[in-house]
Amino acid sequence: MVISVSKKISILGSGSWGNTLACHFSKDFEVLLWDYKPERVEIMSKTRIFDKPQEGIYPENINFTADLRVALEFSDFIFSVIPLKGINELAENILKISNITALNFDPNLNFSKNTGYFPNFSKKVIINCSKGIDLASLKTPSEILTEKLKNFHISTLSGPNLAIEVLAGEPMISSIASSELTVAEGLQEIFSCTRFRLYPSNDLVGVEFCSAIKNVIASQQELLTD
Repeated sequence: MVISVSKKISILGSGSWGNTLACHFSKDFEVLLWDYKPERVEIMSKTRIFDKPQEGIYPENINFTADLRVALEFSDFIFSVIPLKGINELAENILKISNITALNFDPNLNFSKNTGYFPNFSKKVIINCSKGIDLASLKTPSEILTEKLKNFHISTLSGPNLAIEVLAGEPMISSIASSELTVAEGLQEIFSCTRFRLYPSNDLVGVEFCSAIKNVIASQQELLTD
């Protein structure tokens, strides 16, 4: 199956999971990695070395920017991999950017002969990769983003994956969720591969609640078994 979309993705955040996803997707996509600190971007560009989640070297087709507009215009698929506490600020900064370049793909493309057309790909997609529930508003990351960013499709990528294992090339599974199932199915078609299996869901908030509480349950289980 051939999917005719731009082979580019943007990743917002150069922490452990941001670096991990950048390295993983760089095998199939050109990646632009954004960090809000220009001095950090300069170091990353010069050394091409990262130290989270472990020390490594960025592949050649990963580039860097501290310009949020550049990151948003680079691709139609934008992975938000920043801490939960920064979601509100990120959304506000995106709102300040006007006239973002139009889509890089045709919304009428037939992504799959099995599932047909995906007309809901009429807007750029922000794929949230943050976990947790905002204590002030009791909202999940996607709820915060959806409330503020009406001109984007909002989805969430979440699964029981460890960054070090993903960097090592071990197989992983995740849920890809959107309030519109066709969006989730389209993302599954684009980003699934033999080492990264995605399962689509339209229960966006449910997926995020499960990812938020699983660590709480795991920590309590660890206490009980010690």
